[in-house]
Amino acid sequence: MPFTQEIVSLQERGFGSLQNDTFVQDPFSRGCARSDPGGKPENHVVATPQEIYDYCKVRDYPGEIYPHGVFFLIEDGPSQKILACSANCAQFFGASPEEVLGSKFPGLFEDGSKIAAALSSDNIMAANPITLCTAKGPKPGELAPMVNVILQRSPNGIIADVEELDPCEDFLAVNDSVRSAVGMLETCATPQELCQQMVWDAFNILGCDRMCVWHSHEDGNLEVTAERRSKRVNNPFLGTMWPAVDFDPTSRLGYLQRPYARQVVDASADGVKLLSCADHIGTNEISLKLSSLRVVHKSLPEQMAVWGSKHMSSWALVYQGRFWGLLCAHHATAKNYSFQTRMAIQLLAQGFNQRLSKMLDGATLAAQENQFKLSTLLCARAQEKGGANKVESFLDGSATIANTLEGCKAAAVFHKGAWTKVGEVPAEELLNKLVDKCKAEFPDETPQPIVQLSALVPDLASASPKSAGALYIPIPGHAGSCLLMFRPELSKSTTWAGDPDAAAIKDRETGIIWPRKSYSDVQKKNTGRCVPWLKADVEAGIALGRVLAAAVSDKLTATTEIDAATYPAFSVDGAGNVAAWNAAVAKLSGIDAAAAVGKPASSFLLPKSQEALQMMLVQAVQGVMSGGGELVLAIAGARAPEEQGHLAVRAVPLSTGTGVTFLGLDRRATVAAELKYKRYVTVLSQIDRTGASLRPNNMVVNVQATEDKFEYFPDKEDSAEALILEDKVGKVYLMVNRNDGSLYEVRKINVKKAEKVGATLTDMKRELVPLLRLVHPGVVRCRACFTSSENKNLNVVNDYEGDKLALLLHSYPTGLAEATCASIAKQLLKTLADLHARNITHGNLTSMSVVIMEDGTTKVSDLGLKCLLKTQGAQDKEDVLAAGKVLMAALGEGGKGSALAGKIAPLLSADPTARPSAADACASLA
Repeated sequence: MPFTQEIVSLQERGFGSLQNDTFVQDPFSRGCARSDPGGKPENHVVATPQEIYDYCKVRDYPGEIYPHGVFFLIEDGPSQKILACSANCAQFFGASPEEVLGSKFPGLFEDGSKIAAALSSDNIMAANPITLCTAKGPKPGELAPMVNVILQRSPNGIIADVEELDPCEDFLAVNDSVRSAVGMLETCATPQELCQQMVWDAFNILGCDRMCVWHSHEDGNLEVTAERRSKRVNNPFLGTMWPAVDFDPTSRLGYLQRPYARQVVDASADGVKLLSCADHIGTNEISLKLSSLRVVHKSLPEQMAVWGSKHMSSWALVYQGRFWGLLCAHHATAKNYSFQTRMAIQLLAQGFNQRLSKMLDGATLAAQENQFKLSTLLCARAQEKGGANKVESFLDGSATIANTLEGCKAAAVFHKGAWTKVGEVPAEELLNKLVDKCKAEFPDETPQPIVQLSALVPDLASASPKSAGALYIPIPGHAGSCLLMFRPELSKSTTWAGDPDAAAIKDRETGIIWPRKSYSDVQKKNTGRCVPWLKADVEAGIALGRVLAAAVSDKLTATTEIDAATYPAFSVDGAGNVAAWNAAVAKLSGIDAAAAVGKPASSFLLPKSQEALQMMLVQAVQGVMSGGGELVLAIAGARAPEEQGHLAVRAVPLSTGTGVTFLGLDRRATVAAELKYKRYVTVLSQIDRTGASLRPNNMVVNVQATEDKFEYFPDKEDSAEALILEDKVGKVYLMVNRNDGSLYEVRKINVKKAEKVGATLTDMKRELVPLLRLVHPGVVRCRACFTSSENKNLNVVNDYEGDKLALLLHSYPTGLAEATCASIAKQLLKTLADLHARNITHGNLTSMSVVIMEDGTTKVSDLGLKCLLKTQGAQDKEDVLAAGKVLMAALGEGGKGSALAGKIAPLLSADPTARPSAADACASLA
């Protein structure tokens, strides 16, 4: 259905509001205001469906992005020239938009060859994410940030989202956790359990404040079917319904088309404008549909503020290629999940899709089998009775036509001016009014679901408790004849997230359309309404109409039930030849019934399915078939696996006992989803390989380092006993990791104290990036970093490898032996020389940051906040001076006149230029 028609349809069904929910109202641009309509109330009118559509359709061209990343539009060709960029490009690249526009995009990065190769690739997305450092820092002397570059082709050119990679986010641990979570999905027996399990695991992995699943019902309304909240979130969503237009058809389609997750990092952040150097494209003509940086409409931040959320991420849940729902994460504070973590949760969502498909496919096949068997029974009964009793045979006995659809309690057939009924149905006078109304409203022969009969015929309100809704099924070829399947009134009330009947308001003077703002829960009774009819119910109704048409026309045959089915179905006789081949399987295979009947069934299958067919035939005839299987029809011209005729099937023995009927379900969309899942597995493996080089020091147990994973040692309740040292910005504790049982030194840096000495949290994280990658025999490994709640502390996890030199000197008040000091000096200076060669200075070297291991190995630790990119030699000479002080302290009073002290003396020169480099000092000790 075209989008405009679908909106009209929704409006006509009573869902007439344009609402500012979590997902829908993305930015309106090109002159559309982004503020409350205000103005005079007398100018406010209810917006029409077409006005809503026109107002929303420009959502992908806002001309601005969120500020946590930088956006680029690149010419798709050899030049790789930057055509447009966001105004904030200096925050990562140290260059203004004017300097960047028109230049080559790869030149902005430390290793631009990776970018250039990816831009030249046909499959550009296969390279995502490209993780590397920018060519220079935001300001002179500042470290260059490590960033993720995400490339995608668009109608305007290649778009690049650039986001900084937070070293506190251990995406390798996230990947491992997600793989375990996918395995847990296999233990779930129902869709509800599946939703709850996914929400539980995703909540633990992401550490968010709220995680929930929104399930989209077939009528378009969304229901929160699973939720988990942190203690600080008080307002539950579980069980609430959200009106269909909260998430319009274009948004649903966008989730199906968009390859990556949607993320709002900070709903309170103002957008950053795009700037362009290309004459042929304006910034409001650049489609940001695929960009993860695209801003959303102002109404979304307002609604998130009501929830107490600043962050929201969402992943599509899909069944049979159709939008099934969303997995959503909310945070009370701003949060930027890396591309790697978003992809990991995408794999979890794909694992959910696979498991859900198996469950729903199985349920659909079971329902088809039950309906088929009952239809077969009723047809056999009709053939036995014959004559005028054929209609009655469908409504007599313990099994009747009313039993074919779930939730139906009664049915009535109108044929040749007479009613045949089963169960408690309305009086014939009311039935006649209903049929007359249906004929007028629905002139074709397609079954029509009616949720509220009293909306069509007000007099039927009195019958609502037993017959609130009906499926109206015209009998094909018999004008005026029909079948009515009744459902009783839905007893429970529905909790809506705001009044679903509230309309969007347009200001006639300004043209502004603004959604309603109240999301207070609204309880609505389902008076006079039944459980909604599903697409499967309508398709079953089509089959019932066809069977009844054959019965009243004396045309019942052995293949009537197969021919009537709307799903693929065929039967095979005892010799293995096709006995029946319905229209649905003919359409799927491209082979009509005339060409199939009488031919070996195996000839229409791929070779791998031929053996499966024979096994199903034997099992079904022997009565040992306990489920179904898969058959793949050979389709001429099909190349990709998902283009073949994949069928999930149930095998039902024929009543004659000499053949089998195969009831099928088209699995091509499911096969495509399975292939997509495998691609995500490949992407995660690629991320693992990249991560191994980015984080070679990851902890032995690959579990996300968080505050709750560490406890003080030796007494978890006594932080004072665990304290190793304290400085002006924080403390270092000896702590044990609960996962691997190993001891670590955890430095807790107080962010506010660090800011007072000029070190921001962003600066400190950037300084930690090279430390997390540093592998050197003379350096204690930096394993991980993480922030505590509310970003109060930045925690840096280092290995615990031995005694501090300062503590060792307490046992040797007169100093260490000269030979021992010489060994320490050689190792210490050699390590410093290697660090300086890598443009790393220690910056905080004391006897408390020198570790002496049992075998005499000397290592440096606590390469702290002053570990900066080398910009001038004096910084290295400060390390040399500090090393001289440490070594003289180790020699003590007794070693001041030694030969070693003489060699150390130049390190202590007050003039930095007179001090030797660490490399030269080390060579002098040889």
